[in-house]
Amino acid sequence: MSTKTHAKDWLNNLKKTLDSDEIWVKMEAITKIAQIDTPEAYTILLQALKDNEPQVRIKAIQAISKFKRKGGANKIARLLKDENTLVRRRAALTLGEIKEAKPILLDLLEYGSKVEKRYAAIALGAAKGKDTYSHLLKALDSENYEVRCGAVEGLGQMRERKATKPIIRCLKDDSPEVRIRAVDVLGILNDTRAVEPLIEAVRDPDKNVRWRAVYVLGHYSESGNQIAEDAIIKALEDEDWNVRRMAVLELRHGDDKVFTALMKRLKDKSKFVRRYAAYSLGRLGALKAVPDLVELLNDPELEVRDQARWALKKLGKQQLK
Repeated sequence: MSTKTHAKDWLNNLKKTLDSDEIWVKMEAITKIAQIDTPEAYTILLQALKDNEPQVRIKAIQAISKFKRKGGANKIARLLKDENTLVRRRAALTLGEIKEAKPILLDLLEYGSKVEKRYAAIALGAAKGKDTYSHLLKALDSENYEVRCGAVEGLGQMRERKATKPIIRCLKDDSPEVRIRAVDVLGILNDTRAVEPLIEAVRDPDKNVRWRAVYVLGHYSESGNQIAEDAIIKALEDEDWNVRRMAVLELRHGDDKVFTALMKRLKDKSKFVRRYAAYSLGRLGALKAVPDLVELLNDPELEVRDQARWALKKLGKQQLK
């Protein structure tokens, strides 16, 4: 049997493996097929894009992107409207790495469905390029919130601070999802012009916007921004437990004002807030919190008691230094 025939038989066996009911078996087969740079192997991988398992489709997208063959971008672009969010996102980010995909993406951004427009915008952001910024700015004015979401994420992918002002305006968008994406992107851009708008976002009516704003402000607080820290301290009084929990975790510097605010959270009605307040006090070295942490050893929740023990142990080691 010739080497060529043997390779063909091996490839056919791998193709049959893609009919397995086991996801990991199919994904392993794709990895092996991707190492064979032949038209036959490429065709098999294209077929795997239609697999009924999202993980397999994602694996196939990643494999196909490594082949330098025409037509692959078109096939992957079809998955921008896949039923699975992770598949759509992987297709978008992968298309951003393929040069031949840009005309396809621009066309979809203009004429595609709302879902295709959203993920085409993300892909264009990943692709970057001189004209991409203007296309994404235009998409920010779309009447559809999904398209605006994609444009915000796409600008985040570009990582250019000139996008800070347009993204800040998105904090006033009617859609909570757009506002959430705007907060996330302002964290990526790391521009101090975003601090005041993010502080205002901590008062957003949507709790998911609020906790994300607190999270992003934590990065500015860590760099020594006092007004960001003050806003986080105020967020400790938020009505939503997850916002309070995030605020507890994002206080990065230890001083009396921070310690006092955190100690108050040891009596929070949420066990998660009490737990992470104990963690933060131990991490920040709050020796003044020892009596309150000792009292927390009687908390009705096991995870809170365990965290209090951890904090006391850490503070005890600090006292020995």
